[in-house]
Amino acid sequence: MRDNVRGYAAADYGLTVEQFYVLRHIRRGARTVSDLAAARKISNSAISQSVEVLVEKGLLSRSSQKEDRRFVYLALTDEGNAVLTAIFEKNHAWMEQKFASLSQSDLQVVIQAMDLLDDKLNNEKNE
Repeated sequence: MRDNVRGYAAADYGLTVEQFYVLRHIRRGARTVSDLAAARKISNSAISQSVEVLVEKGLLSRSSQKEDRRFVYLALTDEGNAVLTAIFEKNHAWMEQKFASLSQSDLQVVIQAMDLLDDKLNNEKNE
């Protein structure tokens, strides 16, 4: 599934994997380059390159507050939101197609397994 989303991002919108993740993390609440770097566990300079390209493409905007211009805040533009939504919708349609042949009981097993995996991964991340 992850490769599927990355493929849509690259083929349909010319986004690198890192650029896609920047957009996704901003939608999830990251507001600064430092927030993004921490979420991705990479340097601010590496994130800054992706941010710059996304700003040039019109998918991100930068702003600063009058009180403290040292902090630059990032936000998805309307176009950035639309691109991210389109990628996720395309992936959702792909998943529906792939899971259409499963019975309700099989789907419940898949959902339970995914919930267990999600819990396990989130617990390890918080330790």
